[in-house]
Amino acid sequence: MKKDNLNNEVSNSESQAKPIIIKKDNTWKLILIVICICIFIYGLIFSNIKSPNIPYIMGLYLLYSIIIASILYYAIVRRKERGEALMSFLAIYLSFIISGTIAGYINEHKLRRESKQFVNMLEDKYKRLFEQSLPQSSPKNEGSIDAVSKSNKLFSEVDRWINENTNRLYTLRKDYFYVVDKIGWNNILSPVRIQNDKELAESRNVIKRAKETVDRYALLFDKWFDDSFSGIDNMKIDESYKIELKKGYKDSADITRSMIKRFWQLELNCVLEVEKGIDYLSENRDSWLISNNQIHFMNENDLNAYNEYLSNVQKYVKEQELINQEIADKAQKNLANLKNILK
Repeated sequence: MKKDNLNNEVSNSESQAKPIIIKKDNTWKLILIVICICIFIYGLIFSNIKSPNIPYIMGLYLLYSIIIASILYYAIVRRKERGEALMSFLAIYLSFIISGTIAGYINEHKLRRESKQFVNMLEDKYKRLFEQSLPQSSPKNEGSIDAVSKSNKLFSEVDRWINENTNRLYTLRKDYFYVVDKIGWNNILSPVRIQNDKELAESRNVIKRAKETVDRYALLFDKWFDDSFSGIDNMKIDESYKIELKKGYKDSADITRSMIKRFWQLELNCVLEVEKGIDYLSENRDSWLISNNQIHFMNENDLNAYNEYLSNVQKYVKEQELINQEIADKAQKNLANLKNILK
């Protein structure tokens, strides 16, 4: 009897020690898969990443991944196994990284393609503007580069900035030519005008006003560079683009600005040489006369002395033309370099 009781106790013990099979709830895995798919699709469609910079992408999405994984693990699934927590985080983090990297490649390729088109159109626009920049012409804006700029906010803002600054620049040029013509500078050496200006007082007044005009517009043109640079801050683009645009503008403008300053110094030199010529005529009234709309000198020395002033003016004008051409060539070279970079 005791033996039977002992056997029953052993049997009951074994029955109690039998493990209980618990079915795992895999709902959290399904939720995790759905979240990862949504992250991947959202990243491809809405990501603003401009290039596939993996370290940047990893840093950008690290915090997001931790937050989403924590919400999934504690607020929704409410499980406590570390392995599953780590698995949730890694799955979400990798989804962010993969979608961000692919979006970076896509956006970089798109930006490069649109940049090529934009630079080509910018080059054509620049050629038209430069052809119209001669004094006798009336520069006109050829319109925006709408074909590309409308599809990209960056290009649209750059196009707007270019139009605003070229319009201001050509307005300054137009105003300058108008003012110097109005004060009589274009006829300062006309024999007919000099013949009617008996005391050459009018000539000196024109020269005085010409100096003032050159000084004023030299400052306005120099200020144009500062205003153009400041205008970059008003562009509705990412700060990273503004930094790059400012850097590129400064590198280019520093050289061009010095060339423009030299141009205006040459313009002032022309006025000073004309002033010397008028002074020479005033100091040597008995050595010249006007006949048949020409100034005739009594001797070769006086003629050579006067012609030297005119020759200096032509020399300065020639240097100004070289500066204009150098600026044009520099701009063309910069555009060509951009096109090579974008190949």
